[in-house]
Amino acid sequence: MPYSHTFTATGYPAPTFSATGMPAWLTIDTATGVMSGTPPNAAGSPFNIVVTASNGVAPNATRNFTLTVGTTVLS
Repeated sequence: MPYSHTFTATGYPAPTFSATGMPAWLTIDTATGVMSGTPPNAAGSPFNIVVTASNGVAPNATRNFTLTVGTTVLS
């Protein structure tokens, strides 16, 4: 199943987003904060991810979270 989440941050100038700890199938749009992707399987789960919003004015805003990929069995 596809995953999508939008991170938000405010400030001037407008912040950009980055993330560390993401699996290869997951991306983050640096301008909009939309993190999305479709996991091929649950391998490597859970993922400890840090999202950072920065605009050149200290301090940066960070959010730590754990993304867990489950499995679905169809019968």
